[in-house]
Amino acid sequence: MCIRDRGEAMCKSFNSAVSKLLCNSDPTKVFTVLLKILKKYKDSPDSDSKSLQKLPSLAINCLKRLIRTLEALLPAIRTSDVLLAMHECLLDSSGIFSLNPDGAGVKIIKNLLIELVRSRKEAIWEDYNASVKTHTSGDIYLSRWIGATLKSLFPKGKERLNEQLKEIFLGFRSKETIEESIEKLSELIKANPGFSVDEYLASCSSRLRQFIVDGLKRHGVDISLKNEEEKKKESKDAIQLEGEQVERSLSASDVMAKINKYKEQVYGNTNKPQSDNS
Repeated sequence: MCIRDRGEAMCKSFNSAVSKLLCNSDPTKVFTVLLKILKKYKDSPDSDSKSLQKLPSLAINCLKRLIRTLEALLPAIRTSDVLLAMHECLLDSSGIFSLNPDGAGVKIIKNLLIELVRSRKEAIWEDYNASVKTHTSGDIYLSRWIGATLKSLFPKGKERLNEQLKEIFLGFRSKETIEESIEKLSELIKANPGFSVDEYLASCSSRLRQFIVDGLKRHGVDISLKNEEEKKKESKDAIQLEGEQVERSLSASDVMAKINKYKEQVYGNTNKPQSDNS
């Protein structure tokens, strides 16, 4: 056996050993360690060591292999710990979000998140609240991705939340049930941080909306009333702009219709002017 063949055999044996190690170790620790490696070396492309430059790719390949067998590993995975590692992986060394949307690291994190959401469904928010939400660096991406994934995979889940919100806001019509409704709304928002209640708040009177916002604050849920007003104004502006565009379009159509009618009166049904001798 030549040296090259021996080298290939050693690589195969090493890869087989690594694969067995990944499948037989604590999956939570494996995921978190791989994500930490990805975080540590993804920001150091100019490293003097070529082997260190290959570590992010190696970590991504290992994560891909684990994701393919994730269904069997899920019962032993502590999802909250993995979500926290994913959140920290998106931060740079200064604690600031460093995101390349087309990067392989971001794609593998999204793929992993999709599989976790597919397994945990709405319960993924419990894991998120227990880990990422309490991190010193506020989340920007994971909650949005979780919400979008839930909406895509389980559209009926959003319908169920909307039904719950309708029942809660019906409770605001009665003084006897208003405090109970605020408590229910705060629990729903805490359990589904990526779900927006903007539409429902915008439909309330300014006095009731302020009362709801103050009540939510007492239950530890902070919703900026200013942001709600701004969103309502932006919605009105968008509708007004759309109306103006439709009006301009209709005006242009009316003008063209009048021009065509005038042409028919002058020239008849043909595009050529009629001869005076005809």
